Amino acid sequence: NDRPKLEDWAQEISRAAIVAGCLVRKLLAVSRQEDRTPETLDLESSVLHSLGMLLKLIGEDIDVRFGSHGSPLWIERSPGSVEQILLNLAANSRDAMPTGGTVTMKLSETEQSGEPFACLTFTDDGVGMDGETLDQLFVPFFTTKAPGCGTGLGMASVYETVTQAGGQVRAESSLGDGTTIEVLLPLVAHEEDKQSGVNGEGPVGASDDRAGANSLILVVEDDTQIMRVVCSVLSDHGYRVISASNGCLGLDAAETMAPDLIVADVVMPQMSGPSMVKEMNSRGIDIPVLFLSGYSDDRLKTHGFDPATVPLLRKPFTAGTLLAQVRAAFAGDRRPPRVS
Repeated sequence: NDRPKLEDWAQEISRAAIVAGCLVRKLLAVSRQEDRTPETLDLESSVLHSLGMLLKLIGEDIDVRFGSHGSPLWIERSPGSVEQILLNLAANSRDAMPTGGTVTMKLSETEQSGEPFACLTFTDDGVGMDGETLDQLFVPFFTTKAPGCGTGLGMASVYETVTQAGGQVRAESSLGDGTTIEVLLPLVAHEEDKQSGVNGEGPVGASDDRAGANSLILVVEDDTQIMRVVCSVLSDHGYRVISASNGCLGLDAAETMAPDLIVADVVMPQMSGPSMVKEMNSRGIDIPVLFLSGYSDDRLKTHGFDPATVPLLRKPFTAGTLLAQVRAAFAGDRRPPRVS
């Protein structure tokens, strides 16, 4: 059976394409020829949108963890620049962990000289660097890799991109203790700031009296990357999380584990989200459901799902939006209707 081998080749082709694109962007960034027309972006949303490509690049033997800020962090950058920063950091971490390991990304807000900054902390538990290597980390074309295995442009392009935006890059590392990179980008004012993050509510997890604290949430999603991100965001904010990769497995989990809330994709192989819930209802399983989808309304209706009558979280979404919808689902007077 050649299928596993073909899948391995496809993954390698995908990674090679990502690396090739990274190299072109690095060259353009260092030579300052890249289109850098700035836009106001939410850093958290940009990171979440980049996770799919990052996971493909970094490989399955490395565990990626994400700690969200829970509300938007508005910055001014050109589209794709955040993704490029993350891919460069991920490539370095992957090479520092040849036998696997853990990458942890966290978002926070901080101040420098009285000015507000968004902070992206990127940590790996790889081999680390000595002081001499650390001092040259951001020097263009500097690399410790064998000839043909590195360009020496990755961290240089990160430094160029961040400093051009008025930000800062910091690195801490020692041999055997991994590496931590802090990326600071200036925060800018945005209309949504007046809404206190998400619809006037603070992020879930900001206090111990949040609705649904310590509740069990079942995430049913066939896209492994999206499932990992959703589960990570929820668990980081105090929820207990279990997952299933399709509606059939989700139905079994709902019956045996009795979760307090289900977060489910609409369109999935074997059994769709709405079909799963319909079968649950026929078995007398009555659990609130928050649906996810990136499809158009017309496509969703072909699966017997009407977005006008059932709560739906549109992909792509930010961690803050996800948490706000979950909080609403647990609020007594705002529970989503059951699907019949």
